[in-house]
Amino acid sequence: MKAPVGYVVTAFWNNCHLSRRFIETLHERSHYLWHLVVINNGSTDDTASLSAYLKELKHPHTWIDNRKNLGCAKAWNQGIKLALKANAPIIGVLNNDLKFSKDWDQGLVSFLQKHGTEFPVVSPYTDEQPESGFEQRAARFIARKWNQNHFRRKQGSEALFVRPAVFEKIGLFDERFFVTYEDADFYVRLRAAGIEPVTIGNSVLFHQSMASRKKLPGPFELESQKKFVEKYGTDAVLSELKFRPPKWLRKFRALKDRLGLI
Repeated sequence: MKAPVGYVVTAFWNNCHLSRRFIETLHERSHYLWHLVVINNGSTDDTASLSAYLKELKHPHTWIDNRKNLGCAKAWNQGIKLALKANAPIIGVLNNDLKFSKDWDQGLVSFLQKHGTEFPVVSPYTDEQPESGFEQRAARFIARKWNQNHFRRKQGSEALFVRPAVFEKIGLFDERFFVTYEDADFYVRLRAAGIEPVTIGNSVLFHQSMASRKKLPGPFELESQKKFVEKYGTDAVLSELKFRPPKWLRKFRALKDRLGLI
């Protein structure tokens, strides 16, 4: 068996049907081989059965069971540490509510190979329109010449492909954040280190937004926001660092999204 081109780390917390879709489309629609690291984060549904499903597929993987939900940052860090130990050339940190398009990784790997270490944090474009028709939209999006040669200076928090040197430079995800703001904190630390994440136009994933977060009990988002403010002094740091772009830029990006342009 050929060596994996990289590692994909994801945390599962219930929503077994979404996690199965994630595994299935990664396995069937990848051009390259990816070692999958699954952290089963204290799921109480049928998620544990997906371990046997991965074995049936004979997809290279590592399965980690947590007795309870440790939150995104802690779970992701478990997988990242394993990938770093294995000297993975690229480490993807992905939500489980994603669906992969056909040959999604051809454009991603091509971009990484073309630019070397110039862009050490790269995200595919995420489609958040209705799932029906996604494959056709993704094919049209990737086929556009403009998208093949362009990117946005923007962090796609649902799917980050990170070179190991980045984690060695700025550290892993801050485990003080249970859910939400761990991505914002990571972005702030990237910018402080002079690293600009980009979203590319020749790789597309479908994202079923808020599929897991809305089912979490407790005010975790507010708690994470409080911790973020305590760490940085103000939530406005996100706006200052363009994590939340100005209104005109949001409108411009929304227009490009409707036109199918990166």
